[in-house]
Amino acid sequence: MSITGFYKTTSIRHLQNDYCTECERKAISRNIETLIEFGYDIAYDKGYYIRERLFEESELRLLIDGVMASRQIPADQGRQLIDKLNMLSSIYFKKKMRHVWNIFSLPHTNNKEFFYMGMHLTK
Repeated sequence: MSITGFYKTTSIRHLQNDYCTECERKAISRNIETLIEFGYDIAYDKGYYIRERLFEESELRLLIDGVMASRQIPADQGRQLIDKLNMLSSIYFKKKMRHVWNIFSLPHTNNKEFFYMGMHLTK
């Protein structure tokens, strides 16, 4: 992974002017790679940037834990809903959510009509 020379030069100049810090061009690339390894969702489009997500990881954890704890949501539908919530996160988030696989061991209803009832109540 490399950064365009313009971005590197601009970043180095910013560090020197604003923080009185010397930095090598290669160090910027290594630091970006390290951030990616630690789970930051960094993308490249005319320079590197951190993508914004619809939900923070803590919010997704809360929603997923709520689905898991709900006895009214059948386990199969809960698993599907959790998979959809996971799609809203970074690829590294799912690795942190190992406890989600326990959803089938928790008590849940067998009523497969749960989501359909909610749709009829709102009409």
